[in-house]
Order: sequence, then C-alpha cells, then structure tokens
Amino acid sequence: MAETLPAEIRPVTLGTPQTPGHFLSGFVAPLRAVKYIFTHPSLIPYSTLPLLANMAILVLLFFIFAPHTRGFIEGWIPTTGWARTVLYIPMIMLGYGIALLVGAVFVNLFGTLIASPFNDVLSGRVEALEGRLPAGTATTWAQAVGRFGLVLIDEIKKWTVYLAVMALLVPLMIVPVAGHVAFTVLGSLVTFWFLGFEYL
Repeated sequence: MAETLPAEIRPVTLGTPQTPGHFLSGFVAPLRAVKYIFTHPSLIPYSTLPLLANMAILVLLFFIFAPHTRGFIEGWIPTTGWARTVLYIPMIMLGYGIALLVGAVFVNLFGTLIASPFNDVLSGRVEALEGRLPAGTATTWAQAVGRFGLVLIDEIKKWTVYLAVMALLVPLMIVPVAGHVAFTVLGSLVTFWFLGFEYL
C-alpha cells in the first residue's frame, strides 16, 4: 500500500536493510512534509493551528522556567574563585538547555492533546488526496473529537511510566556532584527516548 504514496511521504518498510542515507533522510522529512502541505493548500489549517498552539506553549513555559534557572545554578556553584570562573558559563548554558528541555516535555504532553483531533483529520485528508480513501470517508471533526478520550487515557499511561522512571533516578541526587551529573545525563537520555517513542 505504501507504494501508492508519492515518494516524498512514502514510509520506509521496517525490517529491511537500511543505509546511512535512509537515516539521514529523516532530518529533511519535516521539509518534505512542509512542501507536501503547501502543494495542497487545503491541508494548511490542519497543520498550522496545532503548530502555533505548541509554539505558544513552549515560549510561555520557557519564560516561566528560564528566570529561575540562573538563581538555581548560582546556588550550586562556588561564589568565588577559579571554579566559579570555569563553571559559570557552561552551567548557565546547561541550565537553560534543561529549562528548554522541560518546556519541550510539557509541550509534548499538551501539544499531543491539542494536535490529536487536527492530526486525525489531517491524516484522513492526505489519504483521500492520495486516492487511498474515498473523499466522503475521511475522518470528520466529530469522529476526531470523539476519540479524544482515548488519546487522553493513552497519554496518562505514558506519562505515568515516564514519571516513575524519573522517580527511580531521583536518589542519584543524594550523591554530591557525580550524582547530579549522572541524574542530568540519565534523565536526559530517558527524556529523549520518551519523546522519540511518543513521535514514533
């Protein structure tokens, strides 16, 4: 069935040998998606509205978390001496990066819920445009909203697992310096995996 799709949106079949080119092509997938959407202007509202909502949430959360980041970091590094000179800028950069990451995690939660009805309708419209569905059978707004409860339950399950794993890492914070570094690294890896799984 995938062969009926145009090359720019055709998925890679799982289980087949892949080359580095297949992997690298993933980095330009969003550009191919944008090109496809703009060649079909009727799809633009379904993609831009949730995108704008997610961007607004990310900016809002970043401005909530970022002002507290500097004070938090300054409380963990020496107030004077060479250690402060060496650590200050890298730790501030790390702190803002973590603030952005936390914002992205929250955007993932709320953004998925906001975008869910739009994505259902968008998917149906694309399949209808590509001739895989009769135009009259594409997902309607009523059907998309009707499935919202299932999406909410699914998100609660995933977030329960994520928070449970992060809670298991919290005891690392008891260990000075090395524990904080380990928590930051492992917590980031868990978060990256979680976000990857979410979008997969």
